Amino acid sequence: MVQDLTGSITDASGSAANLSTPGDKEVFRNLRQLCDLILVGAKTAMSAPYLNIKINAENAEVRKSLKMTPKPRVAIVSNELSITKEWLKTRVDNELPLIYTHQDNESKLKNFLGLAEFVFTGQRQVVLSSVKDDLTRRFLNKVVCEGGPQLLHGLVANNVLDEIALSIVPFISGSPDLDHVLHGSAFQIIKELTPIQILQAEQTLLLRYLLPGRKF
Repeated sequence: MVQDLTGSITDASGSAANLSTPGDKEVFRNLRQLCDLILVGAKTAMSAPYLNIKINAENAEVRKSLKMTPKPRVAIVSNELSITKEWLKTRVDNELPLIYTHQDNESKLKNFLGLAEFVFTGQRQVVLSSVKDDLTRRFLNKVVCEGGPQLLHGLVANNVLDEIALSIVPFISGSPDLDHVLHGSAFQIIKELTPIQILQAEQTLLLRYLLPGRKF
């Protein structure tokens, strides 16, 4: 995730992309191109071309040498099942996206036949710990979550997240309504995250923290 010096993840126009710097973009590109799976919320997924992940030639060779799939798979978490059939039809990648939703949405599946692989967990709300367990069973262990803030909040609140990669860019965006990395109901403060990498790319700080109990 990327944020400005005030903690906002968007600029005054509501764009997160405008905050990114070359150093942040390089880290973002390598994290997503060298993972097994990209995990994302429905609103964030439909805001960008998540059904056509690009892999550059260098990272394609790295993935091949590590005996990884040609591209990372995409998994979407959606409680409201707000994903549209039209958006799913824009898929370019070979593999169907995984969609994690709850059992009360099972009756809506007829709208999406052949467009995605659905996994149901929880009666009225997705159980995020079960999502992680399912990905582990599929041997999708290197998972990068790209947001949005509600999904990240849920992962932290349910002790599912292992680490946080955060870029702090040298801007004060002036966003009238601060959008933060996490957004949701209050939970007990998680203390003593362990910094394992602190890099500087020109004026951008690139931070990596382990959550308590995790190993590097």
